[in-house]
This record gives sequence, C-alpha cells and structure tokens, in this order.
Amino acid sequence: MILLLSLKGISQEFKLYSPLRTYHWNRQKEMLQEYSGTEGGNAGAVLIIDMKKDKFFQSVQVGVVRNSFGSTAYLAQYGIGKTLFSNLDVSINLGLISGYNRLYELNSDLKNILPKVMSSNGIVPSTVITLTYSKYKLQPTINISPTFINAGVMIRLSKYTK
Repeated sequence: MILLLSLKGISQEFKLYSPLRTYHWNRQKEMLQEYSGTEGGNAGAVLIIDMKKDKFFQSVQVGVVRNSFGSTAYLAQYGIGKTLFSNLDVSINLGLISGYNRLYELNSDLKNILPKVMSSNGIVPSTVITLTYSKYKLQPTINISPTFINAGVMIRLSKYTK
C-alpha cells in the first residue's frame, strides 16, 4: 500500500464512509427473521484511500461496520474505478469481511465451498459496486452487492493531492 501511495503522478484523497441503511434482496420471511431489526449496514466507519490518475482510480478500504446479523464486522477491500461525468465515481471493490459466523450456521453449504479458515472465523468474500456523487465534501453513496443494496454518506477528509 505504501508503494502505491508513493508513486509519482498519482493523486491521493482520504474519505470516510458511514453506512446508513441496508436492504437485502432475499426477502423470505425466514431470512428476514435472522437479520438484525435494521438489516445491518446502518452503523460503522470505513476509511478509504483513493489513488487517482486522470479519471481512473484505485482505492484501499478498511473499517468496521454492523453487518446483516447485527454483529461487528471488520472489512478490507481493494477497488478500481472511474470518474464519469466529472462528479460520479463508479467502482468495483473486492475483499473480505468478518463477523458472519451466523451465516455459516444458517447455510452449511458455505463451509464446503469456502476454505475452512474462512468458515471457522466467520469471514466471507465481498464484492461491491459503488456509486458516489463526488461533487461536494459530503457525498451520497450507494453500494450494490449480490446480496444487498446499501446507502450511506462519504465524507471527503482531504482533496486529491500529489
């Protein structure tokens, strides 16, 4: 990460993401009963470091959030993206997130699909497409994954600097 941040010609920006609301695609009654009352994704903070060259950027994301089951979840993700129309950042982010022991209890097939180290520690892979309106310091953000859609707010802590 330090190597990426020190590359010449790359601008850096620091942001803080705060999730506000999550909605899951799976609306079956049995699954909804397992989720926390808010469906999770309504509390936490994720530090994001964007490295930009022209309209393309890479991002490193680390943080802690409340997950679907109301548990504390730690996440680490890496993303690539592009700025469209000068104010819309679109990115795809891949990583790992902890705190999903309950998911493994509910879906024993996951134990057979994912490595044992992940299932025994409640870790799942994450894939998220992020859309951010980046014109202002306070930036509305939508995260779309295969299992949920989450809305929140991104706060720009610093502007791009070289």
